[in-house]
Amino acid sequence: ARGGGRGAGVVCYRGMPDRVLQRLTLQRDLRHALPRGELSLHSQPIIDLPSGRVSGFEALLRWSHPTWGQVAPLLFIPVAEDTGLIVEIGAWVLEQACAQLARWRREIPHGGRLEMSVNLSARQLRDPAMVDRLDAIVRAAELPRDALTLELTESSLMQNPALAAEHLGRLKELGVSLS
Repeated sequence: ARGGGRGAGVVCYRGMPDRVLQRLTLQRDLRHALPRGELSLHSQPIIDLPSGRVSGFEALLRWSHPTWGQVAPLLFIPVAEDTGLIVEIGAWVLEQACAQLARWRREIPHGGRLEMSVNLSARQLRDPAMVDRLDAIVRAAELPRDALTLELTESSLMQNPALAAEHLGRLKELGVSLS
């Protein structure tokens, strides 16, 4: 109710304490998932239909919880977003994705044309250091800027349109593709 603003109310039901406890446990465990090596990055191929060739990959974050096994992104990504952990996790995802793409571009025949798509959250887009951090990551991987596509949702752009426009402009200046 507090998050809903002054005068907001919330209706409680029987299962609510279980859901709250699960979310609190998820928050606690997610804080330690990256240092413990529980997060991993998977790559889903993007196929160019006319040629049938792999043109790139989309980076997919996965969490292998020591007790629960594979935790669905639909469960842990909103928690990471709400707690701000998505900024640190998102930077790690960008580092891993760019490093992997750089290896593939060097080692695979015709790999020099491969691209990587990475989701960017609303919280990351609002982070004042995001553009500079991204620039450093792409530079460290020695990738051309246009090899990276950042995928954004409409809702992430609408949370703070002025700041989003500023950051999108800076990203375009860097030469990063946006989707």
